[in-house]
Amino acid sequence: MFGTDEISDNITRRKLYLILTVIIIGFCVLIIRLGYLQIVCAGYYTKRSEDNRIRPVRLVPPRGVIYDRYGIEPLADNETAFDVCIAPSNVARLENMSVQGREAFQRLNFTQAEYADVLDRLRKLKKSRIAAFDPVVIKEDIDKDAAAYLAEHNSHIPEIIIRARPKRRYRGAASHIIGYTTLVNENDLKNGYVLNDIIG
Repeated sequence: MFGTDEISDNITRRKLYLILTVIIIGFCVLIIRLGYLQIVCAGYYTKRSEDNRIRPVRLVPPRGVIYDRYGIEPLADNETAFDVCIAPSNVARLENMSVQGREAFQRLNFTQAEYADVLDRLRKLKKSRIAAFDPVVIKEDIDKDAAAYLAEHNSHIPEIIIRARPKRRYRGAASHIIGYTTLVNENDLKNGYVLNDIIG
């Protein structure tokens, strides 16, 4: 017959084998899962990380200069305009700005009604996940001093983006003769244009 000590040793050894087997199986499952995520799903997660890190920015090219028939006097050329943009996902930060942020934001000379309209528009766009991270123009063609001030105080209002864009400038009645540029309408958006595009 087996002694009590020998039976106890066998039970202890079996428990250790069982625990060791569970640990080995756990590590195998973990290694297989890590391999699956890093090898099989590598492309998917690489794209997701790139989407989090990179935001495409649309560049607006300047339009050509149109001269008079002698090629001396420009009838239509370009000047730099500064627009203030904000992504709808940052609407909460716009509502809860710091004191320094509010002082900087006051340089835009928004009325209470305009400010409320901007917040409403951003909240609606935020609900649409497609447009939530695309910056939206909230004030067009601000003066250079205000643009420089906001850029200088960007640490207080990091949600605000100042964008420079070429703006069409006409001499005399040239726009009535050669045409003019304007923002896209709803029909243009259906034809491949995006919000805030300028067309002739």
